[in-house]
Amino acid sequence: MTTQELINYYVNLLIIQYHDRPKAMATINALAAVLAMDMLLNQVQDGFDVATAVGAQLDILIKYVGGQRNIYSIDLTKTYFQFRDQADPAPPTQVSNGFADQASPNTPWYWLTPQDLVAVVTVLTDGQMRQLIQYLARVENMDFSMKNIDDLFFDFFGIYVTMADNQDMTMTVTHNATLDPSPLFRVITELNKLPHPAGVGLTVVTI
Repeated sequence: MTTQELINYYVNLLIIQYHDRPKAMATINALAAVLAMDMLLNQVQDGFDVATAVGAQLDILIKYVGGQRNIYSIDLTKTYFQFRDQADPAPPTQVSNGFADQASPNTPWYWLTPQDLVAVVTVLTDGQMRQLIQYLARVENMDFSMKNIDDLFFDFFGIYVTMADNQDMTMTVTHNATLDPSPLFRVITELNKLPHPAGVGLTVVTI
């Protein structure tokens, strides 16, 4: 039903003796228009409720919390050529400037090329979007105490994510990617949205 159809419906509810009175019809028309506008505002508000929003509505909502539906990452599966750090063990055959010659290296090395930088795209479903929006909104409104972070992980990831306070200004978060059926943890890791107290180092371990 359109807005005008709704207004006409209420105007036609007038008892018959008022149907031929223009002022009475105009008064009811004006009142019905105000009522219809109030209902329209409520519909807009309900349309952006995280629990019921879908599609483009979620795409708009997630922008307010710093997320997105399409998550882009790079999957590098080869061992690429790199410069040796001074603290690394010396190569088997030492030559000038830290380079080594090996006739038959045990590990094949590759030059990183543009063809290797193939983007891996994760497209979140509406259900996953709702989870991500709720997670990011909660992170934005929490204090980063160890207990609150632990509670956050349990509420969103259950037994698949655990946190350990190492008692040395560092914390370790362990994710059981083998059993976890949801991509949410990987997504928030790639978005750099894992919470930790200020000054505390964070290590993520995936098993």
